[in-house]
Amino acid sequence: MSRRAHRSPALPRPLSLARALVLAIGAAGCGTIDGQWLGACDFGDARYSYTALLDVSLEDGSGVLVSGEVTLDMFDGRSFRGDVEGKRSDTYIEVEGLLTEDNVSGYNLVLAGDLEDQAIDGTCQFKVPGGAGALTGDMRLER
Repeated sequence: MSRRAHRSPALPRPLSLARALVLAIGAAGCGTIDGQWLGACDFGDARYSYTALLDVSLEDGSGVLVSGEVTLDMFDGRSFRGDVEGKRSDTYIEVEGLLTEDNVSGYNLVLAGDLEDQAIDGTCQFKVPGGAGALTGDMRLER
């Protein structure tokens, strides 16, 4: 009778530090922000209140980068369109771009806020070319 050496089942190889980091980053990855986001910027001061409607189409880029297209319909009937680019994390997003209205470009728009699964709550800033200041307000977008 021959005795076979008892072999224990193969143990998995220990993970290298680099592989462990790649797996951890992948597991903690950002949810997608791809899609259409609709909402408003509520601009105003002590005397006046203005609401501008936002239609934002966003798509994830490489890593933390995002890009998209924006339409901003102002309270006075004017409509501005343009592209935005920015960065995001699991919980925050910030995009900026130049918008155009009737072939006049240079209107700067910044959107920034806390990113949830189906909503972005934050601030918006709209600056007129050559202007001394900017309209700043509260923003909420939903998809």
